[in-house]
Amino acid sequence: MPQKFMERGPPGVAFLKEVREMQGKRIYLKRPTVDDYLLVKDIWEDEETMEDVGGICELSKERYEKWYNRIFVSDKNRNCYYLVFENKSSSCCGEVSFHQFDELTRRAMFNIKIVKKYRGLGYGKESMDLILDEFFRKWNGEVMEDTLWEKNPNGLNIIKKYGFKEVKRDEEGIWVELNRKEWEIIKK
Repeated sequence: MPQKFMERGPPGVAFLKEVREMQGKRIYLKRPTVDDYLLVKDIWEDEETMEDVGGICELSKERYEKWYNRIFVSDKNRNCYYLVFENKSSSCCGEVSFHQFDELTRRAMFNIKIVKKYRGLGYGKESMDLILDEFFRKWNGEVMEDTLWEKNPNGLNIIKKYGFKEVKRDEEGIWVELNRKEWEIIKK
């Protein structure tokens, strides 16, 4: 597995050199290329997969290219996104990421979507293990947070079972967090 390491940016600024791929037991995570448009589109526009998070997100080629340039070029030091692939078939079975990383507070927003037909196989937990390791160890993150839609009780149960704690409910949804100390206890 390639390692992420600190590299010097402009004077006084250090940034993390990106990791292209991470290997798990049953899945691997891979950074998409600009040519992976259809893989992301298939996830975002799949009604069964997206019903738990508020519905599909239509993705044109132009919109994908703008999103890709924001995630991997202009805001690359604030975002970490991977596609999830099944080891045995190399089929794309989801996405996992964190975004809006704040260098001062060391907080970021969590995201995971496992394609409906691949749920229940442990791919979500393994994806979470890999991305949270990336966040807490390599990005030196302090708190991972997420907002879940109230109509997603399965997602809420899964994320709480992992160790995230509910911190509030508001018009945006159910807010959960996992801090570094809690994550270190989980990983022991």
